[in-house]
Parts: sequence; C-alpha cells; structure tokens
Amino acid sequence: MHIKNQNKDYEFLKYLDRGRYSSNIKTSKSYEEWKNIISKSGLKIVTHKMHLSKTVIQIWDVGLRPLFPVLLKLVNAVEDKEKLQEIKNEWIEIFMKLLEPLFDLEMQNKLNQNEEKAFHYFVLEKR
Repeated sequence: MHIKNQNKDYEFLKYLDRGRYSSNIKTSKSYEEWKNIISKSGLKIVTHKMHLSKTVIQIWDVGLRPLFPVLLKLVNAVEDKEKLQEIKNEWIEIFMKLLEPLFDLEMQNKLNQNEEKAFHYFVLEKR
C-alpha cells in the first residue's frame, strides 16, 4: 500500500518489505492456478509438494527478516574475529532453540493444517 501510493500511514511496512515488493516475487498462485498453467503448456504433473506454512512465512517476514540488516551491521562492526565467532555461535544456539521446534511441527504438517502452504514444488514431464 505505501509503496504504491506513498500513504504515510503504511510507511512502517517498508521495514518488513526490505525490497521484496520491487525486486522479488509479487504474487503467488494457488495449486489450481498452477495446474491450469501447466496443463495449457502441454506438460503434466508427475509430483507436487508444498512447503512453508503461513506460520513459518510470518515468523520470517515479521520476526526475522527485518532484523537481519541490523545483525549484519553488527557482524561487520566486530573486529575481533574470535569474539565474532562466539557471538555467531550464540545467535545460532538461540535461533535453533526457537526455530527447531517450529520446523519439527512444520515437517509433521501440524501448522496451519487447513491452509494451503506458501510454495509449490512440481516435477513435470511432457505429455
């Protein structure tokens, strides 16, 4: 909204966007939309899987993505490479404690069970 019409009420969204709107995928398609496109192209679907639930995408978009530019600045500011490695190890440990259980639930399909996931994976072949 802010990017399209420069409405100041939505300016805060630029911190979540981080350039995705202008430089990344703008829309995603449902399975039915992809199925139609694939069918019209003369291909057939051999395998279809989906991955990344709405919960995982939201945690990345709102919780992690806005932080990474600042964390990268911190990394670049630490001159003591030994200290930097300690800090990185601590980040990884914290992220693993937070994210590993989430991804376990994701792999068991226990997150957003009734919603279509964010990304499709297709194996196609010619008809």
